[in-house]
Amino acid sequence: AFRQISAGLRPEREYFALWGKFAADILNREWDAAMNDLGLLKDAIDSSGSTRGGLGVPLNPLQQLQQRTWLIHWSLFVFFNHPN
Repeated sequence: AFRQISAGLRPEREYFALWGKFAADILNREWDAAMNDLGLLKDAIDSSGSTRGGLGVPLNPLQQLQQRTWLIHWSLFVFFNHPN
């Protein structure tokens, strides 16, 4: 289902599906996949509101800050459990 959503036609759906995949990888203790998703989410948040590529999800500065805060929160699970 994630591959169908991530076809690039609807960047908002792809972005939120990536958050869901990230959470599922954490819950399933798939740390390598979670680390990869973490990088993709960071890039998507950093590139929002610009034309630098990425998912192109429109986030205002407050939403961008909130998304970064949630990313930090969830990334702690990955950083403290990833073997490397």
